[in-house]
Amino acid sequence: MIKNILAACVFLLSVKAFAQLDRQKVHQILNQSIELYNQQNYQESVKALARISSVRSQYLNWYYYYGLNQMQLQSYDNAARSLEIFIKRSPAQNTARAYYYLGRIQFQKGEYEKAITSLELSLDVSTDPQLDNMSEELLDKAIRYQNYYENSDRGNLTFLLGYSYDDNVLNLSKSLFPEKINGHVLSYGGALSYKVVDQYAFNLDPTLAVLDNYTFNESFQTNSTVQGADALQILASVPVRFTFGEGILAKKFDISLNHYTVYLPLSGSKRELANTSVFLRFQALTPWSNKFAMRYNVVVASDKASGYQLDDDNASGSRLEVMLSPIQYLSDMNHYLMYDLGYEQNTATGINARYKRYQAAINYGYASFGSSNSILRLSYSNLSYPDKNIPRKDNQYALSHIISMPLGWTDSSLGISVGVTNNQSNIDFNKYTDFNAGLLFAKSFGF
Repeated sequence: MIKNILAACVFLLSVKAFAQLDRQKVHQILNQSIELYNQQNYQESVKALARISSVRSQYLNWYYYYGLNQMQLQSYDNAARSLEIFIKRSPAQNTARAYYYLGRIQFQKGEYEKAITSLELSLDVSTDPQLDNMSEELLDKAIRYQNYYENSDRGNLTFLLGYSYDDNVLNLSKSLFPEKINGHVLSYGGALSYKVVDQYAFNLDPTLAVLDNYTFNESFQTNSTVQGADALQILASVPVRFTFGEGILAKKFDISLNHYTVYLPLSGSKRELANTSVFLRFQALTPWSNKFAMRYNVVVASDKASGYQLDDDNASGSRLEVMLSPIQYLSDMNHYLMYDLGYEQNTATGINARYKRYQAAINYGYASFGSSNSILRLSYSNLSYPDKNIPRKDNQYALSHIISMPLGWTDSSLGISVGVTNNQSNIDFNKYTDFNAGLLFAKSFGF
């Protein structure tokens, strides 16, 4: 009997010692995960926490650091759930930082009302002045965003009215036309959009835009020659936009599905369908630092031509456009240098419509006067039609200056542009120089 009791005591002591050793191992792994988190090695920190997930209910810090890691890995739903468990099970005086990080997560998800509540709770229980400053700064931002989205109209209707003078409206050799081909161009149109989803991190706002122009000769009279370039354009677009981060370091991605139609006076003054295009556009802005960023633009399109007389002129086919634009910020986001490098290829059915284009440009953006912004652009492009019976090669040089400014009354703006283009070609018909200057007024209405 005594031996049995002694054996039982030895067994219990062994179990207790094993349990103590097991807890020490858990604490060791937990401390390792915290160290990995502090080293910004979030993936490895999560892996360490996963090794002790079976006993996580006994260690509140597990939920705290699992939430912080998931926040840094932008797995916001997992992060929020873990921090909410930590807050629910912890004494109130230990929850200030958890409330702050929960507010940060909710802000990133666009849940501004929830973020405001979490940040206010952090301020209520915090005794750390530094944490209070962080909470107050983010709270002010969350309130501004909440007020903006509560007061922001989801619908927007914009009217456009423009005038420009163009000394070569056809962009062809002037010497081959008996009459002058300079003129005055009146442009008018509008755009209608609706914000189906309007959050800081995610936007979905389908848009329908229509733009038409009507050209007069230098005496403000109409003739079929100068009106040959008049185009009615209709664009239907469904863009989806994502934003990660804030300010100059924010990463932005834009994917849109578009349907574009052009009507031209093909056989007289009446507009006829000339081209229909369905294209997918991908745009992205990825900052490298607060001084440098890269802009990407890719278009994949399917074009359908109408109204052509010869099969060799059939412009139906696929089209690819690629543009890479490194950006150097000189002081802020409105003061920069941007360098464009682009390639475009059209694999049209007709040999006269197939082309390749290489482009390069330097853009200088700056705040010009008052609240206006300006862009000075110098560009070059090499255009070739290699499959034509007489292959065509163009080298084009262009210089333009655009100023955009908000006007004194609500939701109105004015754009001013001036530019000159010189196109050199091995085909005399396509040699030309063009100068143009114009104004574009825009007025928007929310609903």
